[in-house]
Amino acid sequence: MLINPAFCFNQVYERFSYVEKQPICQEAEKTVLKCFEQNKEQSLNCSEEVRYFTECVLKHQMEYDSKDYLPKPVKDK
Repeated sequence: MLINPAFCFNQVYERFSYVEKQPICQEAEKTVLKCFEQNKEQSLNCSEEVRYFTECVLKHQMEYDSKDYLPKPVKDK
């Protein structure tokens, strides 16, 4: 019985591939939550904080999407 290394790699890749992620935008998130807590009746007062947090998340998402963190599955020849 022949073992196909590409097939084995792809099986392992699909089951176990992951990226360790570090928390992002924690300070911005804390600022938003604090603002919401202080403005329970007027959450629109927190629009600037929410905008900053959203921009932070989008920036990190774009950086993440532009990098190749994982090896690509091997193509069978």
